Amino acid sequence: MSGFAVQLRDICVLDVKTPTTNNNISSICGTCKDRCEYKEIVFASDNDSPIEKDFSDFLFQKLSNSDTITFELYRNSVKVADIINNTVHGTYYNGFTNQPLYVGLLLDWTKIFNLYSGGTYQLIANLNILGNQSTFESRFFYLYKYDAQIAHRTVKIESYQTGNIIGSEFDYTDLLSEGWYSSTRVKGTFGEKAFPKEVDSYLNTSYIQVQNREQIIPEYTFRVDFVPNSIATIVNQQQSLANEIFITNTDLDESVNYIQLPVTIETIETEPFNFGLYRYILTCKDRQQDLIKRNV
Repeated sequence: MSGFAVQLRDICVLDVKTPTTNNNISSICGTCKDRCEYKEIVFASDNDSPIEKDFSDFLFQKLSNSDTITFELYRNSVKVADIINNTVHGTYYNGFTNQPLYVGLLLDWTKIFNLYSGGTYQLIANLNILGNQSTFESRFFYLYKYDAQIAHRTVKIESYQTGNIIGSEFDYTDLLSEGWYSSTRVKGTFGEKAFPKEVDSYLNTSYIQVQNREQIIPEYTFRVDFVPNSIATIVNQQQSLANEIFITNTDLDESVNYIQLPVTIETIETEPFNFGLYRYILTCKDRQQDLIKRNV
């Protein structure tokens, strides 16, 4: 470790502006001079629904008990709050039983909307680690009251992480009984459900194929559109390794949308695009895999 606090979500420097069906990059980000920072859409709602309510997680690590980490919340570039050890803006974890030097924050965007209304938000963390002072600036968040038109073709990935990821700065082992909760909403689509079949059979003495065991594991295609590498890292290298992963999508063009569908992420393919933006194709499978036929 360098002596500075480490945070799960890096600063993002490129973005996709408004939703579009045009694959021309100039219609999304404009010219090279017009590129701006990545902004994640988040929603607030009075309905207790995972479709309509969003949360955002942050995790830091101190190196000594004398280190300090303080949080400030900005709306439209104006500071609106110091976030201290309370539940006004979400859940604040000032140390954990098994990791007393970790500091966590889970922003509840509904609480924030009810306090300050919608707008463009950013979290600032002021770090004093072993006498070294630094500032962490989160990516920007577009906060809206839930609107299905704005949510159209977004996918929300929720995960619960336990255990230790080798190569990560954090050890999630027994951090929380339910695991560390993480949530990210990206532009993209989820679906294209397929039913691949695994067949276990044999040829009998008459050279006729005989069924022994067959299993169908429903499979889905998750297409992530136009994200910088830093957001891809969160989804592909952190949430994809979680113990539990849930997908919620909103697509007004589809007859079936999913709400907290439990999945596993099996494969990840990258489609480099332009200006540091990427598309990803993730293959997901049902976590519940009980469509099994046995004959013996």
